[in-house]
Amino acid sequence: MSRYADSARMRRHLAGWALLLASVRLAQAADTQSAIWEHHHAKINYVGFTTLYTCSGLESKVQGILEFLGARHDMTVRATGCMGGPEIPTHNAFVEADFYSPTPVADGSADAVAARWTSFQITYQHPIFMGSGDCELIQSMKETFEKSLAVRGLAYYTDCFPHEVHDDDFKVGGEALEVMPAGRNGG
Repeated sequence: MSRYADSARMRRHLAGWALLLASVRLAQAADTQSAIWEHHHAKINYVGFTTLYTCSGLESKVQGILEFLGARHDMTVRATGCMGGPEIPTHNAFVEADFYSPTPVADGSADAVAARWTSFQITYQHPIFMGSGDCELIQSMKETFEKSLAVRGLAYYTDCFPHEVHDDDFKVGGEALEVMPAGRNGG
């Protein structure tokens, strides 16, 4: 094969990749949404017949879920009501979360950050810190998903049965508004 043929093939190949890259960038730009960091205070009443959490374990799990759905990392999550102390597993606890999450706004708003809608799914396997015994926690967080987070197309399913754990007893999915890396630390 001549050098000319190899060179022409290389140019077509590079042109194809350039076109693909340009279309990906256009799609990302089209899916960009202006957002502001909005303050939220969520109260979660955890009642678990199946899974026991320590207060610190419950705080960690709730914080992980909120961060996974776009909340800023500088949140405060506090669990109370653990009768034997913060490191003794309990069936009941009250959790208060004080956090900022992105909320869509019109382009050009003051303090706006670039965000995008990102598909998400929460199951017993995803994200990595979730487990098959987390159904009752997901069930107790329903109001937080609906009212304190920018989520669209929310598909929320729980089928928790006391003292039984099944891999398919909860699934939450949809699109969460996620701030793009440059605005992640917020105001």
